[in-house]
Amino acid sequence: VYRSALAIGIARGGTRHALPAETMHNLAQTLQMLGKADEAEEYFRRALATKRAVLGDAHPSVTIGLNNLGNFLANSRGKFGEAEALTREALALDRKIFGDRHTYVAEGLRNLSFILRAKGQFVEADTAVREALSIDRELLGERHEKMALLYGNLAQSRYQLGNLPDAIRYMRRSLEGYRETIGDEHRNTAVTMGNLARYLEESGAVVEAESLARTALARFDSASAG
Repeated sequence: VYRSALAIGIARGGTRHALPAETMHNLAQTLQMLGKADEAEEYFRRALATKRAVLGDAHPSVTIGLNNLGNFLANSRGKFGEAEALTREALALDRKIFGDRHTYVAEGLRNLSFILRAKGQFVEADTAVREALSIDRELLGERHEKMALLYGNLAQSRYQLGNLPDAIRYMRRSLEGYRETIGDEHRNTAVTMGNLARYLEESGAVVEAESLARTALARFDSASAG
């Protein structure tokens, strides 16, 4: 469907147009999910180049493109250096467009924290995710799915810094947040249960760890059966 839409968009508006660029971006994401990394990268880059040429750098669609290409390069290519550069560029542009206290800025900081963790820069990753958490808490409140995600990210950075008690504490908050916002049956809730179980087992709380792990496994088994 996206390929058909792209062909129509180019036929009507040419290649230097924002709408075909958006379709390229959507096609790239679909190809990424299908595991077609080479083609996905081609369309991510084409979409971003077109958006920059047509819209200029200071546009939210461009910063989204920068962030998504950065995420793709980090997750699917292991190109952490380029991914970090793209994410930092998007973050700087979002600060310029929206100011420092905006959800786009928080999302950019979260993306950056993931890349920094992957590069082994755990202190910097922890700082970035804590800033993101502060912004989203102010704008979205404590009871929001994004807060649950950020608490889980913070737990991971604390774990990698060797602070197991903090890792457990924040992963509990993540699990509580997911249960409140998306429910016990959601995949993200089950994944968080599994992460918390791993931390608890390492801390010696094996009874609670086993209970959580069994519950998480049952959720995944149920999802697979469905």
